[in-house]
Amino acid sequence: RIIETKKSRDDYNLPNNSCIFGLLHNPIKFHPDWDMMLEKIAQNNVDSIFILTGKGSQPSLLLRNRWKRTAPTFLSKCKFYEWLSKDDYLSLLSCSDAALDPIHMGCGTTSIDALSLGVPIITKPGDHPRTRIAYGLYKIMGIKNAPIAGSDSSYIKYCSKILTNDPKYIQLKGSIKSNFS
Repeated sequence: RIIETKKSRDDYNLPNNSCIFGLLHNPIKFHPDWDMMLEKIAQNNVDSIFILTGKGSQPSLLLRNRWKRTAPTFLSKCKFYEWLSKDDYLSLLSCSDAALDPIHMGCGTTSIDALSLGVPIITKPGDHPRTRIAYGLYKIMGIKNAPIAGSDSSYIKYCSKILTNDPKYIQLKGSIKSNFS
């Protein structure tokens, strides 16, 4: 069943005209190999904002310091939130135009949560099973036009494509909503 949320972008001080990427993962999932991709995504999507949790935490501060060197454009577009209750987490996630599946790590719980809200997940499955969860969920749901990348460059391209008003993106969100159960 689709989870109903109560809060909007306004409640989280997010502009309605920006493209919001959800990265509401445990900080341990931000592998350094992902930094270059996140930087490219930020550079390619001018009006993008990346939402994360863990504001002020030690892992968050370590990530910020790393991103100052490796992904400064990405860091400038990050909006950090305190750790959230489950309801607030789901409401904030529902404000996303897309969620990003971390490379090398995957996102099991976040995948289920995002898809339950009709939020597409851009994924790049690897050989390790943990990186194939979003891919597997798309297959189980029968989603034919899922944003499943085979390379770093296609992952980055999906981030630009999915944020358009392209009928394929609108159809994707509809397919996710109707096929998630």
